[in-house]
Amino acid sequence: MRYPVVFLTALSMTACGDSSSGDKNVSGNPLATHQTDVQSYESIGILRKLAKTSETPGQVFADIENEYTKNGLNTRIKNRIDAHAEHPVADLGIFLDKQITAAIALGKAAASPEDIALAGQVIDKSLIMYFYTAMYGVLHEDKTTSVEEATAIFGLSNDGLTGKGLAKTALARDVRFRTALGLTALTPQIIAHLGQIKAEKSRLGLVDALLAHVLLLSVLYEVEDAAIELEKDVPVPSAVIEKLVEGRVYWEAVAPHMRRKEMNVDGFYALLYPGITLDRTVPGFFLIGKTDLANADVVAMKTALEYMLEHAF
Repeated sequence: MRYPVVFLTALSMTACGDSSSGDKNVSGNPLATHQTDVQSYESIGILRKLAKTSETPGQVFADIENEYTKNGLNTRIKNRIDAHAEHPVADLGIFLDKQITAAIALGKAAASPEDIALAGQVIDKSLIMYFYTAMYGVLHEDKTTSVEEATAIFGLSNDGLTGKGLAKTALARDVRFRTALGLTALTPQIIAHLGQIKAEKSRLGLVDALLAHVLLLSVLYEVEDAAIELEKDVPVPSAVIEKLVEGRVYWEAVAPHMRRKEMNVDGFYALLYPGITLDRTVPGFFLIGKTDLANADVVAMKTALEYMLEHAF
């Protein structure tokens, strides 16, 4: 589906004309900074995939570390305070940076192909979680350029056909679940409500709910793929673990929204972290007890997610 080029172009022009206000987590020209961050995400994505086939994966993760730090993305993540009051981590940005930094170290050690793959996924999905909270955060600030900045963070192309970062995730979920679940595509709804927030502040809640919908579908996406792997005659445990670790990160991002909707959040955590007492102060939180995920109850996970999708949106 195409989106109005005039609308998206106007956002860029307005933002470039007023960089004095906007995300207080970003100095200088916020719009350009957000665009650079999204491009860094894309570059890291290329590198993490390269690491899986490289003869020197540790060096590739050193390059990822450089991409993460060279333009200050790591600092902006550390400074990010989640405007969602229900999030269990008060210093969300510090938590995310700790997970990304630990994953980079895991990748640089390159002890096994499984570690290399897991490290890349934790970095990738943690950055998506950051973009989600940053997008909500700049809109919550209600500054002159908030909508323009949020649009830049979202990462959708001017023609609406392709995306980077969070927009790429949203477009992929639209493709996967539009037919399977009979959903109306979420990406155009996000853009439409963004375009109306300046006139109707209440639409912030609608944008947030749509983004949360994308994230919950992303958890389901990973759980379904893990289930497909487990149904094979000879399933590969590391493949199941990788998919469910990805699901863990997406779930961490969307869990506050599910709690607001009075879903059984703690019950789903118990499925994703079987028999584990959650401690978010540790690096490598998303990898705690990862080997147990090879035998996780994906049927119960899928049932729980389908219930949440039906009742939370």
